[in-house]
Amino acid sequence: MTDLLNLPGLTVEQVVEDEHQYSIKVGRRRERTHCPHCGSVALRPNGTREVRIHDLPIHGKRVGIWFDRQRFLCPDCSKSSADQPDALDADRRMTKRLVEWIGEQGLRRPFTAIADDVGVAEATVRDVWSGWTEERIQALNIRTPTWMGLDEIHLLGQTRGVITDVGQRTLVDFLPKRDKGTVARRIARMPHRDQIELVTMDMWRPYWTVVRELVPKAQVVVDRWHVQRYANEGLERVRKSLRAELPKKRRIALKDDRRLLLKRGCDLKGMEPLIVEAWCNEFPQLGAAYRAKEGFAAIWGWGNEADARAGYEAWVRDMPADIRPAFQPLITAITNWEAEVFAYFRHPITNAFTECMNGLIRLDSHAGRGFSFEALRAKILLKYSAKRAPRPKFDKAPAFPAPSGRSSTFFCMMLPSREEAARWPMYGADLDELADLIQAIERGTDQPRVPFEALLR
Repeated sequence: MTDLLNLPGLTVEQVVEDEHQYSIKVGRRRERTHCPHCGSVALRPNGTREVRIHDLPIHGKRVGIWFDRQRFLCPDCSKSSADQPDALDADRRMTKRLVEWIGEQGLRRPFTAIADDVGVAEATVRDVWSGWTEERIQALNIRTPTWMGLDEIHLLGQTRGVITDVGQRTLVDFLPKRDKGTVARRIARMPHRDQIELVTMDMWRPYWTVVRELVPKAQVVVDRWHVQRYANEGLERVRKSLRAELPKKRRIALKDDRRLLLKRGCDLKGMEPLIVEAWCNEFPQLGAAYRAKEGFAAIWGWGNEADARAGYEAWVRDMPADIRPAFQPLITAITNWEAEVFAYFRHPITNAFTECMNGLIRLDSHAGRGFSFEALRAKILLKYSAKRAPRPKFDKAPAFPAPSGRSSTFFCMMLPSREEAARWPMYGADLDELADLIQAIERGTDQPRVPFEALLR
């Protein structure tokens, strides 16, 4: 019988297949040789009990392994024990490979879908996955980053902290809170934290305070995209101030075209530049705000810090007075964070990877609704704290070994070997002798080595 299980020590005896599952009966293993409690070899059989063990799905169907578990009684310590195949998990009625499979699948799929595939309760999958992740999180060796990113994300009713390794593009930790104490305790636990050279963050003072206290030698670089967002918000203030003067139809049109106004001018395509130009010509104040937003964005293209500072000062000096209040939050932010903002031109790193990680965390949270923070954190850490090698694809056929004594082609594998053919009875004419006769007839004069009558035997 075909061995569907491929589990050492378990011999398949019967297979029953229905619409949803395989029920596989396996033979009883060899008996225990000693007591697992005291080591005595004087074990006595103490009855059997038929049990079912869950295994990996086969052909998209659930698998249940049935076998008669032999129980034993030790006369020396009076304790009982049972036969335990090596392939089975010691704590659960499932195979070890199923436990590993549930752990890996739980990183990508909801628990309800895994429970339906295996044929167990969702609570069982959750319990198995929690134990599996706990062991692997303890074994994680997360190195202290050289370039560290700090950010936050609002999930499950609270703001959570996110720490990344911007240089290696991996996750360092996903924190339950983003307050100063939580972030400080996590950074303080980092081994050799003095190797942190750069820290990129948004303009939130508690982050800066923690870095200055725990990593004083590190250079803080404010993320340029958070600074540019202040300029975009200045443009939005001007646009919204014009809505009250417009009729409803024009107000809706201006709202719909806001994405074009926020878009970089070099990225506009087709008719988009004409649409932006029309709005700027119709509303001079909006046009001034748009040019101010574009002028500030151009500062990031300067090659060195001195030129960038000079460009920024010129940008502030040339700003029209009627739009200055809309951009005042940007001017104030740069005044308060001047050193950290212009440090970008000496160390051009951003927090873009951390923002990308926030998006991945949000997707995982939405994919498994009902996750507790602990379960979500375990999933996130195991998926993103280290670079996982992708599974190889079937690029080409492997080199299948040729059967012994036969050709490796498909047609020749169907033919018998010479040794097998020699043992078979002969029916009809010998092909070699028939070929010799045909060649003789074609020559016309030569006689065949074998008479024609001999071919008819």
